[in-house]
Amino acid sequence: MYWYISFLRPPPVGVTLPSNGVVITPQVANDLRTELRDEPTPISYVWHRVAPPPTAKPGERVAQPLITKPAELTTFEPPASTYRPVTVPLPRSARAGERWRLGLLSPPHPLEAPLLSLMESSVPIMGVWSESIELRAGEPSQAGPLRGVGANKKEKGKGKGEEDEKKGKGKENGKAKEEAKQTRITRAWPFADGELKLVEQMSFDLDKKVWDSGLALSSWLYHWLKDGWQRGRHPNAHAHEIIANLRAARTLELGSGTGLVGITLGLIDRKAQVTATDLDSAMEIMNENVTLNGVGHLVRADVLDWDAPLPPWAVNIRFVIAADVTYNTASFPALVDTLERLLKAQVDAGPPRLLLAYKQRDEGERELWTMLKDRGIGTVLVDTLQGAEDRGEIEIWVGGVGIA
Repeated sequence: MYWYISFLRPPPVGVTLPSNGVVITPQVANDLRTELRDEPTPISYVWHRVAPPPTAKPGERVAQPLITKPAELTTFEPPASTYRPVTVPLPRSARAGERWRLGLLSPPHPLEAPLLSLMESSVPIMGVWSESIELRAGEPSQAGPLRGVGANKKEKGKGKGEEDEKKGKGKENGKAKEEAKQTRITRAWPFADGELKLVEQMSFDLDKKVWDSGLALSSWLYHWLKDGWQRGRHPNAHAHEIIANLRAARTLELGSGTGLVGITLGLIDRKAQVTATDLDSAMEIMNENVTLNGVGHLVRADVLDWDAPLPPWAVNIRFVIAADVTYNTASFPALVDTLERLLKAQVDAGPPRLLLAYKQRDEGERELWTMLKDRGIGTVLVDTLQGAEDRGEIEIWVGGVGIA
């Protein structure tokens, strides 16, 4: 499993200047935000000016991004800090009319963890970027204390009752309404010649979040298809078959959600032919992420409902990729039906194969393997990625007809 920094209380969409900063509540949790990290986790922050963009200095081909140095913010240690708000000071150079985004990280881990680092024994804590925050000019009398003047002392000594009381008085006195909160975040994972970027929703919609298995499979694919290919073949023959033939092959991803794995393939292979599929509710964010990563000519998002017949375009699929598709055991009959149709089809390029990344969340999920075997689809475990803890490892499986 991996740990992710996120916002329990997100930053506002805008701030009226002058201001002492933005108030957030950070948290460090698992992929679905159902388990908090118990170990004390230091959190630092940076600011990145999004608009206006910086101009290139003499001798520079490309302007360097304007990002502040990391500064200490707080330590996340539940339960004491689970709901505790903290104030993040705005950058000293910030001016009205600009847009800045807020980044949170846990030193010594970088804000943007290298994609390959997710396969290492010491896995970083995932940092997070907010959306851009608009800085607006306003009257000082309406904005409260000036930035950095007495704000931290007041916040530090404030108890919950005092905070609630202040909120109540604010409503009674008819003060300005609180700024609308942001609803999305961005994460990024750099690699040797590029960067994987994903937008997530902060809602509880499961198809709009990054899941552990998809992230692990993306790192595994990058390692074997790009970084590790020249150093030798995978020790498992079935895994090597996929690695050797995946480039430029017609590939279909099931339950793609944010589009993570399919987009990774597009970034790795500039001849990729990937169709990333999910229900209609995931199409908007999936298409946005495909565009964000510039792989629209290599990765196509489309609807595939496991309860419905395969669409006409789902033919000649050489490889089926799936990550974290086992969390809902009630969907297993439909999932197995879909896999059987795909993996027993006649494909010109060779026998269809399944590449499955799996993290156990319930023992009942293991029934999927029995159901596949009953349909004549064999599976073999080819790799295990440990992740950040000694539990919740991610398994990489290969499946297909004729695999024992």
